Amino acid sequence: MKLRPLQVLVALFVGVLLAEGVLWAAHFAWGGSGRAAAGGDVLCIGDSHTFGWNVDAASAYPAQLEALLAPTGLQVTNRGAAGKNTRTLLEELDEYLQLDAPEVVLILAGINNPWSRPPADLSVDAEPPGLLASTRLARFARIAAARFGNEGRGIGAGDGSGAGSVEERELDDGRTEVRVVNREGIVETFTVGGGTVGYDEAELAHQWINHDLGALAKRARAFGAMPVLLTYAVENSDTVRAVNASIRAAAKEHGVPLVDVARGMLPGLETFGAARLIFPDAHPRVEGYRAVARIVHDGLVAEGLVAAEPVGDPFAPLRTAAPPEPTLAATPDGAGGFDLDLAFDPVLSFSVVLSSEPLPQGAAPTWLGLPLPVAQDALFSASANTESLRGTFDANGTATLHLDAATLADLADPEAPVYALLVARTKGWTLLATSAPLQLR
Repeated sequence: MKLRPLQVLVALFVGVLLAEGVLWAAHFAWGGSGRAAAGGDVLCIGDSHTFGWNVDAASAYPAQLEALLAPTGLQVTNRGAAGKNTRTLLEELDEYLQLDAPEVVLILAGINNPWSRPPADLSVDAEPPGLLASTRLARFARIAAARFGNEGRGIGAGDGSGAGSVEERELDDGRTEVRVVNREGIVETFTVGGGTVGYDEAELAHQWINHDLGALAKRARAFGAMPVLLTYAVENSDTVRAVNASIRAAAKEHGVPLVDVARGMLPGLETFGAARLIFPDAHPRVEGYRAVARIVHDGLVAEGLVAAEPVGDPFAPLRTAAPPEPTLAATPDGAGGFDLDLAFDPVLSFSVVLSSEPLPQGAAPTWLGLPLPVAQDALFSASANTESLRGTFDANGTATLHLDAATLADLADPEAPVYALLVARTKGWTLLATSAPLQLR
């Protein structure tokens, strides 16, 4: 029997309703990331400072905050991703609210605003998604399209393994399309740019951040969630100081609770030094994020937003722990090569540099732009050219390399000494620390 067009349309409509119902049922049963849903959870939104740049997922402040909140049973979702500004978050927040159903929304944003031009009319907020765009089917289609379109493009495939990957594409209008993978393993796409906010436009930048943070807070409250603004952890530049000032002003003007992380971090920076807590690019290191999480935890307790006891001194874990130092140990493999055991901060990059002699007294040579305690003219070219001598520390901060006899034979005369040096660095090749040179032979 041939179906009439109206019957086909009705069947399709019923099928869509059933599919939407199944997706919503799955959402309430398992949550947006495959976890059991629990009312009153915490949503963290922001840029790379929320994502946890140069650290693993467990070390970023949202995960460490969840660990502190374990006695309460609250879950913390990290929706931060590199490059986002306040307008990007405003365009996305409604979807996050529907997906995660939080009771508290922690907002840390503004540092990326100067790299884009604000809307011509700041009084016009980003439009919330329409009814169709808000459906589970629409979200499922967006995720599927992002993952499918991502294949072979060098960015994470959406399974979490590529979290933090960033891909940029210049658009014809001068703006930049950014594709990133968040901590949930989801590929997100947003647009930034269109010029920059100049140093002579400080008031414009302030107004933009202030307005959007207020709009974010309004959206969260309309959903029934409590917004909380955070400041950036370290004010090591005029830009960060100005952004933090705008965040504090927005909290006061819009009546939003504020956890002033920067002020909470000051005693630790004075006691332990910025190098131990903060990367050179101003993102917190593992120990820095531990302190941030404790500051945020006690801030939420003080505001009465979580039913927990304060943890107290945010730097207590540092007072009994030695600063992390890169270590390198070598074990002969019995065939003329060596097994190298390396250790330092989780997920940081590393290189093993090989040299024929240690650093002469008073010398300060460089290798690929990094200052190293080995003689420049004694460095073996394999240190720069051999991919097998580079890698990334695992989630436990360890790594192993095998230096075979063939590689050693290509370096120098079999009787010449060989020293190995572990170089720990960021993704952007910023030197963090080096181990002491270790003589292999």
